[in-house]
Amino acid sequence: AIGGSATGTISPDNEATWCDIFPNVKPDVYKEKVVNIFKRIGKDLAGDVPLKVINDGEVTALAGKMMVNQGNLMGISMGSSEGGGYCDADGNLLGWINELCYIQLDLNPEAPYDPWTPHSGMSHMYLGQR
Repeated sequence: AIGGSATGTISPDNEATWCDIFPNVKPDVYKEKVVNIFKRIGKDLAGDVPLKVINDGEVTALAGKMMVNQGNLMGISMGSSEGGGYCDADGNLLGWINELCYIQLDLNPEAPYDPWTPHSGMSHMYLGQR
């Protein structure tokens, strides 16, 4: 089996439905080449074995649970933007907190504008590695 994590929104079927590390890829190319990237990598590396890819923020939540041996924990990963994950008291991932990069962090009217949205002060402009 292969397990992995990635930035962005990963479908239950391991598809990269949205991934900010490909900001300049045209939509038709993204659909053809990026959406199924994890399936192709898995097949190329190991053939027909089980594959599970989750958001990097969810991995951070699991790592946090393992470190403190408690659940009800939110993990935040700061990479190309910020991912987030939450595990409940039993350490189960709920899958409803994944990307935190589009939270408006800076309310100053002079805050920089996000290149991907019409909004200013987005958190990934401050906390991500871009």
